[in-house]
Amino acid sequence: MTAPLVIAIDGPAGAGKSTVGRALAARLGLGYLDTGAMYRAMTFAAQRRGVPEGDLAEVAAMAPDVDIVLDEHGAVTVDGVDATTAIRGREVTEGVSQIGRGTDQTIALDFGDMAISRQHHAAIAYDPMSHQFHLGHGGKSNLVRLNGKPLLSTAVVGDGDEIQIGETTLVLKVLCTADFNWSSVDSEGDADDMAIA
Repeated sequence: MTAPLVIAIDGPAGAGKSTVGRALAARLGLGYLDTGAMYRAMTFAAQRRGVPEGDLAEVAAMAPDVDIVLDEHGAVTVDGVDATTAIRGREVTEGVSQIGRGTDQTIALDFGDMAISRQHHAAIAYDPMSHQFHLGHGGKSNLVRLNGKPLLSTAVVGDGDEIQIGETTLVLKVLCTADFNWSSVDSEGDADDMAIA
């Protein structure tokens, strides 16, 4: 008996992984599993249940009870609710970008600065209501500094602000105007292509 053929495709956000995966599966006569849709479906389920963002223990606890169905046409149902459009919308995909040394962080700063916490040293999020970015510390003992001052609560950040995490200083560069809003962006295609990172 031969082992089943499994092909995994990885790459940066917006690179066309889903498009290539579907085409390759069709060409080889294989099944196609959109793991990105699965992850977003779990996010959708967590949001509907009121699970706090980043509470991995609560997400793991609820996971066995979540009913996710992905059909061959790309439709996604979560707990009996059609989530096909919602999982590709900004409410599910914008979230919070966690910053840390770990490879599981949205913004991974793993280049030797051991003063940066492995997970959730800080986080940055975009608020579509106010059209502003917000920076928060991750509750770690290692401080986050904003423009040289300790960040002890969430603060609004803007273009040119300096964010010091560990011994590393980052400069925020905002590439959109103040009237830009994620919700006005067409949500078709790879939803990952608009992640904050």
